[in-house]
Amino acid sequence: MSTFEPLFDESLGALRQMKRYRKLFVTGCAKSGTTWMAKSLNGHPQMVVDGEGRFAWRFFPLLDHAVSLFNLDHAKAEGSAKAVVTNEDFAMIMRVSADRVLHRYLTASGKSPDSVWVVGDKTPQHILLTDILRAI
Repeated sequence: MSTFEPLFDESLGALRQMKRYRKLFVTGCAKSGTTWMAKSLNGHPQMVVDGEGRFAWRFFPLLDHAVSLFNLDHAKAEGSAKAVVTNEDFAMIMRVSADRVLHRYLTASGKSPDSVWVVGDKTPQHILLTDILRAI
């Protein structure tokens, strides 16, 4: 067994755990009170709201670019069509990435996972990607 397997198993457990929580994204204009809002929400015993993860705003577009370049190169090299990264694959990659960040917020919060109902991120610029966040 590789040394990666325990980490993989732990990640699968974290992803299964994250399915039970509602997700919240505090967004808005800079200097509009998003930090105050996130801290207020995080003060509730059943909520964990941390940030700024920036994953939808910064990471997802970079990842989308990398996937597009891969798929283009793959087509030019006449690789197997089964290996193309599909839209569904990409959505899954985004979901896994977001849930891993949110799980770290939950773990670091010190709150009992059984008492938490909502886990969220405060990145004001995520306002530009609410459709993607809703979809995943």
